[in-house]
Amino acid sequence: MAVAAAQAVTETAGCAAQARWPNDIVIEGRKVGGVLVETEVNARRAGACLLSSQITGAVLSLGLNVNLDLCALPEEVRASATTLRQVTREDHSLEALAASVLARLEQIWPQVAGRGPGISELWRKWDALLGAEVVVEADRGRMRGRAGGVDDSGALLLEVRGEVHRFVAGEIRAVRAPDNAAA
Repeated sequence: MAVAAAQAVTETAGCAAQARWPNDIVIEGRKVGGVLVETEVNARRAGACLLSSQITGAVLSLGLNVNLDLCALPEEVRASATTLRQVTREDHSLEALAASVLARLEQIWPQVAGRGPGISELWRKWDALLGAEVVVEADRGRMRGRAGGVDDSGALLLEVRGEVHRFVAGEIRAVRAPDNAAA
């Protein structure tokens, strides 16, 4: 969904949007939207032990800051967020944007569902973190390293002193652009 939204924003609003793991849509490093996923899981247990689990349903939701003035956002997020209006200095059709998101999602769904080139290849084209030095906060604590994209399950790959760590969940707490990024 984040990739579809980044594609749709780029196509519809004419500004270069990217996906930032795990669920953000950004323009020039500032958050313009996010994805939420609610899942229904069928779990088999034997007493306190989890034997297996399977996702039986999911609901995806997307929030985008479109035709808002930056001052309409909460003060505590203004420095790290933006809106399409702020970036382009014009209003955008919500219907056209929604239609573009759905069209992009339908187009990439075979890759997401495992019936084509992997999600890692698709994500790489839209990845806001690729090659950046990041701090990831997850259940195992904080780790600093270089973002290496995602694997085909969507997990973040983080290189720390030559070793690759895989994160299926977590938050990015700090980002330093790659050394080869334009200033």
